Amino acid sequence: MSWQVTEYMDENPQASIKDIVTHLAITLDIDKQIDSVKNEVERVVLLRDQLRPLYGKKMEAERKIVILNSDFEMDVMIKYPKGKGSQQERKEYKAQLQSDSEDYQEQLLIIEKTKDQIELLEDEKYEVEQRAKNGRSLTNLFKEALSFIRECQELKTSLEKETNQNIF
Repeated sequence: MSWQVTEYMDENPQASIKDIVTHLAITLDIDKQIDSVKNEVERVVLLRDQLRPLYGKKMEAERKIVILNSDFEMDVMIKYPKGKGSQQERKEYKAQLQSDSEDYQEQLLIIEKTKDQIELLEDEKYEVEQRAKNGRSLTNLFKEALSFIRECQELKTSLEKETNQNIF
């Protein structure tokens, strides 16, 4: 980035510090980057607050599925005690019980819908975090460039003082 600042200063030798900083801020779109960084925490907290109940809803539905599967296993064991029926028959019977159970199907649907909602919110959260990360990187770059400009200005002022002292 310092080479870009140097190049701009070389191309515009009469440019004031304000002009140089303004050009750099426009080039890096600093205002937008600062807004991204400022809004990140608020937006991420909001998204996390939306995700928390969805995680709970999904866990509850999964818990109900486990309980229903346990009930189905018991029904399978009752219908096909040890030594009766093949593994295939047991699987088919359990699958039949699952497909016939409205509660089981409802819980599967809840899990799928909740997973989709969670995925959308997590993607949005990732995008917000990524924009803020990029914004922080660019604002840090801007700070480094400002330090470089300040050093250049100090060097220029120092050289001018030396030149003026040598005249007398």
